Amino acid sequence: MKVFLEQKWKWLYTLKYRGVHWDSSRNKWQAEIAVGKRFYLGRYDIEEDAAMAYNYAAHLLAPGYIDPNDVPEPPFHIKRYIYEKCKNHSLDAGVIVKRYIETAGEDGVSLLRAGQKNLL
Repeated sequence: MKVFLEQKWKWLYTLKYRGVHWDSSRNKWQAEIAVGKRFYLGRYDIEEDAAMAYNYAAHLLAPGYIDPNDVPEPPFHIKRYIYEKCKNHSLDAGVIVKRYIETAGEDGVSLLRAGQKNLL
């Protein structure tokens, strides 16, 4: 168990981008985001493409509340793919974020922004 935990922590701290990790079973970068629930955003050959997908999903699901990765804006094909992934769920996730902000007040908004690494 200790070895697993050490490997898990190593994995968490070696990531270059938030919401992106290496899928060794497929040899691709996988992107996912959690805003109320987990959303799978696809697998990508290039790590930066996965980070762009994460950024665009964050923009759709919780605009202004998740710090984006430092990558350029995604090309249209990534935007379209992420939109298709999120369009049926964005209202639910948006409602969750909105309810959290309404019930938590200003301190809760600060905690959401400061603690988003724990939420994602």
